[in-house]
Order: sequence, then structure tokens, then C-alpha cells
Amino acid sequence: MIRKRIISLCFWLASLSVVAAQSADDPVIKGLAKGQFTIGAISYEDKLDDQESFLSNWVVQMNDQGDFERFAEVRGGKIEVLDPSGCTIWFMEKLRGPLCITYRVIVSSERDTGNIICPRDINNFWMAGETGQLENILDSETYTGKFSDYHGMQGYYASMGGGSVEDNNRTVRMRLYPRAKNGKKCAHLALHGQDGNPVFKIIPDREYKIQLVACEGLIQFLVNEQVVYEIKYGMELSASTDNQHFYPSQYTSGNYPVYREGFFGFRMTHSFHKYYDFKVYRLNVLL
Repeated sequence: MIRKRIISLCFWLASLSVVAAQSADDPVIKGLAKGQFTIGAISYEDKLDDQESFLSNWVVQMNDQGDFERFAEVRGGKIEVLDPSGCTIWFMEKLRGPLCITYRVIVSSERDTGNIICPRDINNFWMAGETGQLENILDSETYTGKFSDYHGMQGYYASMGGGSVEDNNRTVRMRLYPRAKNGKKCAHLALHGQDGNPVFKIIPDREYKIQLVACEGLIQFLVNEQVVYEIKYGMELSASTDNQHFYPSQYTSGNYPVYREGFFGFRMTHSFHKYYDFKVYRLNVLL
């Protein structure tokens, strides 16, 4: 009887340790990800609360168009970014999948002018880079922060609109880049079914947890633990060349390659954002 109680106690203690290991901050496994992978160890972590570390580990590409105030620096324990015309902030470490990226962001109303600066546009690049030479994406002379600079690169993109101006940007998109080849628009996978969905409309001054997954052909974009978009090989999705007209497209390896390595970047425009708690997790593939 005593031996049975000891064994039961050991199982109980073991179950407690598993529960303790699962943090509320950990990524969630939802939608198509169920049964595909488990969350592994953290590969990279940056609280984004130290200016010296920020300057060492991140590259800021900020469009200098117009005579407006702009900055990207650590203030009050977060990266604060005021951007009037387009900004991408790249993590300088090349990432390799399968992986999951999480971070937190507040789209602040503190600097809201109602036109040049307003709460809008939580955008992301991941597994991204210049086609043929991924590292070149970090070159701030070629890639200036202007959005069209990045249309020819490869990678994944996800965005979330809304904010204080109802008609400013209500799009909620996920795309596979490139969007242009040899300077001309090209067909690319472009999901747009969540456009205008109030569930995914940015609420100023609210904290958002962003989760991005790249696990071979399984790609996910989650906001506050809700799946916004997810794709997996074999699905029929939508493609576009001009971001206005869409047509059916089969998501297969023959049509769209897997991006297994590349860079992560925060992307924003005409807004004031506060970023913090950046993490990159390895994924343990089950199948």
C-alpha cells in the first residue's frame, strides 16, 4: 500500500512540474497546428528594454520622406517608434525554422494627430530577405523603410489595420513575397478574408500579443491567441498581382516554396508603436 502511494505521489509531482513548465506567456497551439508540433526551447529573447542591446541587435530602416519628427529608441522599458512615412526594424540574427515568433505591442494614441500619426498598422515580416542573398535585406541604403522597397524580397507578411481613423486602413492581410520580380508586379499568395473584421481591428492603447509560425508549409498569424490566418499545403487560397483583384490559387510546393530561413522585422507606418517581450521558439515537429 505504501509503495502504491509513493508511486501515485511521484506521478502527481510530475504532473505539477509539467503544469509549472507551461507559462501563460508561451505560444498557443491552435487551428492547423494541433498535432503538427510542440513548442520547444527559446532560441532568442529580447525584452527590448535596453538601448545598447537594441542598437547591437536590430537595424532600423526609416523612410526620411517629409520634415517630421521620427525616432526608434528604448524608452520606459519598451522600443518606442514614432514613424510618419514607413519603417521596418529588423532583428539582425538570421532565423531558421521551424519556429514560432512572439512579441507584444501597443499602438499608442499619445501622438495621434488625426492624419500624419494615428493608431494603425501592426505589420510583420518573417523568414524574409533579399532573394538570392538574404542578408542584403539589412542594407539600409538599399532598403530605406519605404514599403515598396521590400516588394521584391522573399518571405511571409502579415498585417492588421484599424485604429482611430475608421477608413484609414481596415485591411487584415497575409501574403507570401515576392510581390514583384524585375521591378514588375507578380502573382503572389494574398489572403484578405478578414478585411474589415471588427475582431481584428486595432484598438488604440491596448496590448496585443502577436504570434507568427513558420513550420515547413504551415504558416500562421495569430493575435491575442486567436488565429487570424493559417495556411497549409493542399489548400485553395487567393492570389493577386495588384492587391485589388484576387483569384483562386492552389497552395502547393510547386506553386509556392517553403522559406526555411530568413529575418524577422517589425513593420509600421504613420503611427506610434511600443514593442516589447520579443521571443523566438524552436518547434518540435511531430509528423
